[in-house]
Amino acid sequence: MNKLYIYLLALALLFVGCSEDDLEFEPHNKLRIDNAISSEDDLRKAVDGVYAGMTSSSYYGAHFLTAADMLGDDVVNAYYASNYMDTYANYDWSAVQCETSLYRSICYYATDINLILELAKDLEETETKEALIAEIKVLRALIHFDLAKIYGPLPVNLGKGKITANALCIPLLDEVKERDDIEGMLRRPVTQIYKFIAEEFEMYIPLLPTGKITDGRLGQDGAKALLSRIYLYMGEYDLAYKHAKDVMGSYALLSADSYVDSWKNVFTTESIFELIITDNEPSYASIGYYISGHPTNYSGHKEMAASTSFKALMNQDPNDVRNGIFQYYFGMYLPAKKYPGRDGDPRYNNIKVIRSSELYLIAAECKLKSPTAPDKVEAARLLNELRDHRTLTDPAKYTSATISIMDILHERRLELYAEGHRAWDLWRNQMTVERYSGMITDDYEYDKSGGRIDFDDYRAIYPIAESQIELLPEQYQESQQNPGY
Repeated sequence: MNKLYIYLLALALLFVGCSEDDLEFEPHNKLRIDNAISSEDDLRKAVDGVYAGMTSSSYYGAHFLTAADMLGDDVVNAYYASNYMDTYANYDWSAVQCETSLYRSICYYATDINLILELAKDLEETETKEALIAEIKVLRALIHFDLAKIYGPLPVNLGKGKITANALCIPLLDEVKERDDIEGMLRRPVTQIYKFIAEEFEMYIPLLPTGKITDGRLGQDGAKALLSRIYLYMGEYDLAYKHAKDVMGSYALLSADSYVDSWKNVFTTESIFELIITDNEPSYASIGYYISGHPTNYSGHKEMAASTSFKALMNQDPNDVRNGIFQYYFGMYLPAKKYPGRDGDPRYNNIKVIRSSELYLIAAECKLKSPTAPDKVEAARLLNELRDHRTLTDPAKYTSATISIMDILHERRLELYAEGHRAWDLWRNQMTVERYSGMITDDYEYDKSGGRIDFDDYRAIYPIAESQIELLPEQYQESQQNPGY
C-alpha cells in the first residue's frame, strides 16, 4: 500500500469523515444518508443532529468549553482530580503524543454540515429551507472559529512577537472535499479562515429567526452575539461593539440575589444562545460531572479548582455574588454551582454558549480600543452596570479617568470563569499566562506547564499530530505543522 494511498485514506477519515453509507446523525434523528434528505422535516432532523454533535464531551459538552480555562492561570488540576483534561492544564503535548479527538470531532461536524447542504440542494426552495440552510451555515462558521482558536494563532496577534503574518490555521471546510483534493484539505492562513467565518455570519444572520430563542437553536440574536465575540478576536472593535449593542439591551442582566441560583435554570434573561442537554443523554463525560466534587450520589471528576491567584481575587471582594459558584471540597474550590445539573444530577446542564453579561464586557473593551470612536466614559459605564448586578462593594468603581484593559480583564475573570475564555483573553491582549510550577502542598495544587506561557509561545497553539503530518506528501510536511513542534 503506497504512502499516497494511506494519506488519502487518512484524509477521508479525518476531514471527509465517513462515507455516505456510514454517516449517521446521533442521537436526535437516526436519519441515514442513504435515505437522503427528501423533505423539510428530514432537513430539520439533520440540523438537530448537528446541535447534538456540538454537545458532545469533545466539544461544548466538556473539553472545548473549558480548554481556555485549563490553559489559563485561574484554574489548576485539583489534587484529587481524575485527570481527564490534564493535557490542557499541563501543556504536556507534543506532535508525537497529543490528544486528537477534538480536532477530529469538530472537523467531522463541519463535514456533516457539508453533506447535509449537498443532499438538500434538490429540495424545493422555501422560506423554511432557506432559514435551515442559513442556520447550519452559521453553525459551520462557528465550528471553524472554535477550532481555529486552538490550532492557529489569534488574528489580532499576526505579525507580533514570533507569530508570522501569514501563519496557518485550519483547513477551510466549506464544501464536501473530493478524496483526491489534497490542496483543498491543507491548512489555510489565519486571515483566510477568519474572513470566511465573518462573511458567513454576516451573510446568513438576516435569514435566521428573530427574537429570543428558547428551543436551543440559533437565532439572529445569538448569531450577532457570537459575531461580536469573533470580531473582538479579529481586532474589529467597532464592528464587535455594533453587534453587541444590537443585542445586549434585549437581555436583562440577572440581579445579584438571583445570579447563583440562575445556573440551575434554563433560558434565563441573560441567555442568548444555549445548547440543550436532555435527560435522555446522560454522560459522565459532561462539564458538570467533570468539575463537581460532591453532589448527591455523584462523586464527580473534580477536574477544575480555583488557583491561588484566583482565590486571592475572590478575597478582594467577599460580597461579589460570582464567588458563590464555588463549592469547598478538601482544600479546593470547585466551580460546581455554575454547572449544578438538574435535580442534583450534574450530568444535565444546558450549555450557555453566550450570555448578555459577556456582551457588556465585549462592548466595554471595544469602546476602550476603538480606532475611530474611543469612549472611556461608555466603557466605564458598561463595566459599572455589570458590577451593579454582581456586588454591593463599590459597584461604580470604574471611571473614565482610570479605566484600563486590566479592569476589563478583571471583570472577565470573575464573570466568565469555567466558560472557556481566560487564556485567550490574555493572549489576544499580548499578555502572559503566569502559572505555578510543581506542588503547592497547602492548597493541593499541581502544575507541570513550566510557569509562564507568552502569547507567542509555541505551546499556546496545539500541534497537528505527527501521525497525520507523516501521511502528507513530502513537500507539504514541514509547512503544515505548527512552529515549535
